[in-house]
Amino acid sequence: MPTVDFYILAVEDMQQNWLYCCEWIEQHFAKGHRIYIHTASKIQAEELDELLWTFRDDSFLPHTLCYEGLKPVPPIQIGYGQPPQITHDTLINLTDEIPSFFKQFHHVVQFVPNNEQKIVQARNMYREYRAQGCPLNYHDLRKAVTIV
Repeated sequence: MPTVDFYILAVEDMQQNWLYCCEWIEQHFAKGHRIYIHTASKIQAEELDELLWTFRDDSFLPHTLCYEGLKPVPPIQIGYGQPPQITHDTLINLTDEIPSFFKQFHHVVQFVPNNEQKIVQARNMYREYRAQGCPLNYHDLRKAVTIV
């Protein structure tokens, strides 16, 4: 069963949440992880694809959209609606539902915007993952202190 990490983010703004997601991906890619990012739609996948290329000038994250058919497949893929065609160790789920294929990963990450509706959805997902027997971790980044 995969380990599932929930990150309750400090801001409600989707763009800021995605920037945090990009930074997380960059850190874990540097550690050698293969990452599949599951989005809610083709539009969302394409927006995240663009952000991964541009979120920082000095960053390079080799990635592709699943439906582009790039060979060889880079270690980071973005998709929606269906499972990835190759094996990854980490799933980042950016949707409001648990994907049916989550068990094929070693690690699942759920980023939760600081918004009451999203937090309620995350609580329901947490219960569902727990019922499936997944080890769970909770990270409340709203309490993180930034020193300027």
